[in-house]
Amino acid sequence: MVVRGGGDCGVFEGLREAWLGRSFPGWKPVAQAGRTVDLKPVVQLSLMGEKMAVTLQDVTRANFDACVLLKVREDQRVLVAPNVLSLAQAYVIPSLVPFAICEDDNPVGFAMYNRVDEVDPPYYYLMRLMVGAEFQRNGFAREAILLLLERFRMEGACSEVRASYADSNEAVEKLFASLGFERVGRINERHEVVEEGGEVLVRLGL
Repeated sequence: MVVRGGGDCGVFEGLREAWLGRSFPGWKPVAQAGRTVDLKPVVQLSLMGEKMAVTLQDVTRANFDACVLLKVREDQRVLVAPNVLSLAQAYVIPSLVPFAICEDDNPVGFAMYNRVDEVDPPYYYLMRLMVGAEFQRNGFAREAILLLLERFRMEGACSEVRASYADSNEAVEKLFASLGFERVGRINERHEVVEEGGEVLVRLGL
């Protein structure tokens, strides 16, 4: 989730048009409890609160630029990759699923996950999670994770979700702990378990 992202990336029209014209050949319906769950990327899940309606929405022509322009604070930029890089990765790797985190349809953050099927048992990996600097400390990250957990349980393809974060990211550490994630070790950038270095690996059963 907190893969380091080098420098800032600019918005370029080629990626925008390619992304908006993309297709997802890897998306297939799955059977769950006698019914079919449609896993196409256009999805809107929401949580209603007293002060906000938080939704996870597909990245579309209407919100693409707003998603790309979202930035974390300057001191946080070594902790998470720019959203334009995440969208470029999702364009070429169909298993990556990006979402705009929205309040009342206005993008305030970004999330992306991967379903890791080549291991036994398979698991969901929360690869990216960010909230724009001006929208932080409003509970959006927590609500986004709860919505993703709801989606994972509806899909029912994996029995756990994993995430990772840098040791210096105390806010994310507290957030995951408050949601019941357990610390299970460390992983490097190739997602290999390591004794030292890399990032903290956490998991939650679904």
